[in-house]
Amino acid sequence: MRDEFLSKTKEVIRKRAGYICSNPDCRALTLAGSENENDKVQCIGIVAHIKPASPNGPRGEDTSVEQDRSSIDNGIYLCSNCASMIDKNRGVDFPETLLKEWKRSHELWIRTNLNKQQLNNSQVI
Repeated sequence: MRDEFLSKTKEVIRKRAGYICSNPDCRALTLAGSENENDKVQCIGIVAHIKPASPNGPRGEDTSVEQDRSSIDNGIYLCSNCASMIDKNRGVDFPETLLKEWKRSHELWIRTNLNKQQLNNSQVI
């Protein structure tokens, strides 16, 4: 049995990540407005599990209870490519400790950059 995140939990994880992939080597923007419908968006981001969503999922056997597996602490926001990549080879190349560090440092980066103006090429310093 697979433990999924509640919709509210996924929304908080997405927002905490700024809709940007938490992989520091990627940081792809995952959200854009639809070209054809003003009330629609396109999103290529995924809330992925850090510890496995099921007892024998990627990154080894997990003995956590359902509540822990579906908690905000166990979710990381990634683009669809990175979400797929971390689960390949049963997740051995992306251990829990690495994913937790990605999440921690990414959320810090988002908070640090909140409301900072970005200079574009046409602005003079």
